[in-house]
Amino acid sequence: MMNRALYIQIPFYDFIYGGPVYDYIDDKYIDHLIDDLFGPYTNVYIGGGDVLKLESYQLENLLKEIKVKHHFSIELDVSNLVEDKLEILKKYGVNRICLRSVDSNFEEGYLKLKEAGFDNISLEVLGKDLDEVLALNPAHISIYYEGNDYGDLVQNILQHGYSQYEISSFSKPGFESAQTLIYYNFENHMGLGLGAGSHLGQVRTVNTWEMEDYLNGKRFSEVIYLSREDYYFERLMMKLHLVKGITEVDSAYQYFKDKLNHEYLENRDGYVALKDFRYLDTVLFDII
Repeated sequence: MMNRALYIQIPFYDFIYGGPVYDYIDDKYIDHLIDDLFGPYTNVYIGGGDVLKLESYQLENLLKEIKVKHHFSIELDVSNLVEDKLEILKKYGVNRICLRSVDSNFEEGYLKLKEAGFDNISLEVLGKDLDEVLALNPAHISIYYEGNDYGDLVQNILQHGYSQYEISSFSKPGFESAQTLIYYNFENHMGLGLGAGSHLGQVRTVNTWEMEDYLNGKRFSEVIYLSREDYYFERLMMKLHLVKGITEVDSAYQYFKDKLNHEYLENRDGYVALKDFRYLDTVLFDII
């Protein structure tokens, strides 16, 4: 059976705890990632802060071994968009760039990617003026904001021709993030590398953050076996992050349907969805 989705962590930055993890990645780490590949995959996402901090030969050695059918995304930082490395990405079929726009030069970086032939670019709104991002007209925008003016931000984005499909995600038609949809539809996915997580049915694994352990074959720091109720709750929680919500024939809906007659939920053509994402935590708390 073909693996549907793969995430690969290149640990230059830890987004959970903040701060750099490694300034240089040993060749052995790349070799271990390659050894663990068993594609082909439908979707691949390589993240970790700034993948282009890899040496050119490391980047090429890794990418040439990845067999991907459709969506091939890589996370980059604007500070390191080296031309020869961008050419390597193009050579091996990378067709989507997630550009971290926390740097003051994010506009310059975005235009450089466009000049290199990348059209499917996602920008993150992190401490940036939304109008600056909208002026660039990227294919995809992610916002991570929970303030009182969240609704105003959403309306501003929608008025610029984007559609919202997930609580933090907006795209032009046809440019939704396949990886985001896999996560929030609670589909199985595999994670390789330090700190990466995998999900297969009711089993979830989290890889170690210790490089020595990882290189010695001690991959997992945690293996979680979800109970039936926990599995359905997590499935429901993830799907309620989607604009379309959860279908009434979904197993998680059937499990919790007696609790889903909620003032902040509404029925839409066979789906149950949030009226307003700001009420997500309230709904989940009431279900628990």
